[in-house]
Amino acid sequence: MRRTSPTIVQDVIGGGIAISALQSRPRSGTLRLFYLTESTAVDAFNMHAPAAIFGLYDLDNPGSWREMLYMTVDGGCRITLDETTRTRWIVEVEYQELQPS
Repeated sequence: MRRTSPTIVQDVIGGGIAISALQSRPRSGTLRLFYLTESTAVDAFNMHAPAAIFGLYDLDNPGSWREMLYMTVDGGCRITLDETTRTRWIVEVEYQELQPS
């Protein structure tokens, strides 16, 4: 997960710098989802194919900072077999968090 810095630093003619503080940007990054069977991993992979809004929720800790609404972006989605265990499947989703307006 990453969040872009909400500041802009600019050089000022004659020396010095000017810093502009902006509103914080929503999170973005790569969401890694782990599955024990290939079929459930393929289902998750296919679920992320359409242009849609998805929700990530922590049922054990409702309201957790991990919860978010997101859309797939950039490279979209990949599915691979875990090279270490060779028993679980990994679905990687490039995401951009959505902020309620």
